[in-house]
Amino acid sequence: MILVDDGSTDRTVDIVRSFSDPRIHFVRQEHRNFASAMNRAIRLARGEFILGVDSDDYIDPDYIQKMVDYARSNPGYDYYYPEILPLFGQDISGPNARWIYHEYENRLLPSVLFLNGASPIPNPGSLKRKSVFEKCGLYRELDTVEDFDFLSRNALDIRFKQVKGMAGYHYRIHAGSNRNRMVRRHQITAEAMEEMIRRFPESVLCPSLASVADPQERQRKFRQFAVSVFERLARKYQDQSGGIYLDYAQKYRLPEEKPISSASAVPLTVYMAACNAESTVERAVQSVLGQTWKNFELLFVDDGSTDRTVPIVQSFRDSRIRLVQQDHKNFAAGMNHAIRLARGEFVIGIDA
Repeated sequence: MILVDDGSTDRTVDIVRSFSDPRIHFVRQEHRNFASAMNRAIRLARGEFILGVDSDDYIDPDYIQKMVDYARSNPGYDYYYPEILPLFGQDISGPNARWIYHEYENRLLPSVLFLNGASPIPNPGSLKRKSVFEKCGLYRELDTVEDFDFLSRNALDIRFKQVKGMAGYHYRIHAGSNRNRMVRRHQITAEAMEEMIRRFPESVLCPSLASVADPQERQRKFRQFAVSVFERLARKYQDQSGGIYLDYAQKYRLPEEKPISSASAVPLTVYMAACNAESTVERAVQSVLGQTWKNFELLFVDDGSTDRTVPIVQSFRDSRIRLVQQDHKNFAAGMNHAIRLARGEFVIGIDA
């Protein structure tokens, strides 16, 4: 058992050390994120199979035995996942408190991932051969949805198998989600979906297009399909900071389909890209919003700030502001992100 502590400041370390079991291999690292800790564990793993258990979940006493026995009896696969995840947590109870995962043909998985903007296969509780990571590489060390990102890139290279009836992994549901985390979740998901568009042929993401012979017509129909997917996700998550999907829908809309008088169409995008600018960002934003000419959007790209930059920007109640967050890269990456998302005919950059 490999337990990676990702920079805990509470009693986690003391509790783990209280177990006197030689099977525990305890490793500590400076705080990064969950994906980083998973990668550390995978690199250290010596087993043929790897099974991840989140530290706020639990498994039945015979869960590992059943999963390994099934894999031994069905050796032709790489990734074995339970059919059911029973849920528990605040205000969660009853026999219907569960997530059900279906079985899919491998060739259809990219289309299911793209259509739903979510993974139809669980990461926690799944038994994976270590060779999967030797073949596909590790998780990208993202703030969230690293499992969706991993599958969106590698689904066609992994052989999946549902373990029918398996329901011994108990998954905790938390009461609420931090708004900033939801913003990042949707941004990373949308970016992964766009990477799928670049990576796969249209007919892989939308199988019905396989019968369309003309390449230009197939591309036109695919763009219409992509717009409908992004718009549906925006509606689904409209109360959970899902507006980023509308930006991507606008990006893939065909020129003749873009409404001239659309509220999303503006003549100018003012963009700011910043990291840890809490001492100056308020004045910079105020100077833009106070312009005598009002018909513009202010696109603010936060480049992984760890100070109060994001809360300060969020404190402005102005519908012209769009806040986008990304993992820390550099100023140029922030500018490029802004330019890609800009709705205006013209763009102008303002340092924060």
